[in-house]
Amino acid sequence: MTPQLKGPEDYSSNPSTIRARRRKDKLQGGAKVLDHAKMADYKALIDARKAVQKKDEYKKATKPMQEQMLTEAMASTMEKRFMANNGPMPPAPHQAYPVSSSPSLFVNHPMTTMSAPFHTIPNPPPPAAHFPRTSTATADGNMPGGGDVDSIRSILENLVPAVRNVTRHVDNLHTQVGQLRQELCAHTNRAGETDTKVVQAENDVQVLTSETVPQLWEALSKLETAVSGIETKVGQGSDAEMTKMRGVMRGFQDALNSAGGYN
Repeated sequence: MTPQLKGPEDYSSNPSTIRARRRKDKLQGGAKVLDHAKMADYKALIDARKAVQKKDEYKKATKPMQEQMLTEAMASTMEKRFMANNGPMPPAPHQAYPVSSSPSLFVNHPMTTMSAPFHTIPNPPPPAAHFPRTSTATADGNMPGGGDVDSIRSILENLVPAVRNVTRHVDNLHTQVGQLRQELCAHTNRAGETDTKVVQAENDVQVLTSETVPQLWEALSKLETAVSGIETKVGQGSDAEMTKMRGVMRGFQDALNSAGGYN
């Protein structure tokens, strides 16, 4: 009895999820293989990021270094997956191994005759692959999906250099961002020092205004009072002496006049 498949509505009530599942159900041929490949690459990249994030070096590194480690891990993962799935093509089944050493190549076929044509034998999945590969051509000359495989390979061959270029650009951007952060930190430190000096100057001005200036005014008032007192005392003394000298000179003049003057 054929099991009944669930519809997209049975997996989730999210409209976006339902539309995505319906879109995947409608894929056929190479488009379906390409979708499986993209999902497998996405899962492999997520696993690579998680593996890097568990390392102690990642936890101790700075933010730019962490981004660089993740980018390098993803690029290395994509390169390994490309090489694992696009390496040398395996030989044909009738050329791969002797009959005595690999009897499993001819499962369900009698070994007494070679007149029966070979049938398609699926390749074992590679260790790093999560998407199906097409079967190898046999003596019948059948190569299912050959055009789709070639198109996928050409896409992947163009994808690896693109990923490397993106990785380089991302590294350059991380370097520039790191430099900008350093400059911003330096400007922030200088601005903080300037703010500290301004606050200190404001405090000094406030102290001068509230304490030193009144004291100076008070001292100046005392000095003016003392100078006024000295001027008063000096002025009175000099006037008295001048008066006495005038009196003495008048006395000399009167004496001279009474004696006949200077003549």
